[in-house]
Amino acid sequence: MWFWIWCALVVGSLTGAFFLGRSLWRKVKALTRALDGLGVAAAGAPGRVQERIAASAAGVGRGVDVGRERGELVALVQERRGVRRGRALSRRSQHASRYAAWRMIDR
Repeated sequence: MWFWIWCALVVGSLTGAFFLGRSLWRKVKALTRALDGLGVAAAGAPGRVQERIAASAAGVGRGVDVGRERGELVALVQERRGVRRGRALSRRSQHASRYAAWRMIDR
């Protein structure tokens, strides 16, 4: 009887070791693929940096609005706040209607 118990334990542990090894092997392969991609990205980084430096020297890019008048900036901030508040209000109304519909399901 003990022979069968020990056989089951050994076979179970070998099966678990197989699945653990397979999982680790797959994770190592995925890690090496990710590291290869990282190496490719790191190799291309200096070229992209040089392109961006050249673009900024040429004046291509997004401007900064530091020199605007205070009234313009206040109006811009209020406009953006209004847009955000409008989105939040519509989102709240959508949530309320959705919750009301969900409450009606159980009744």
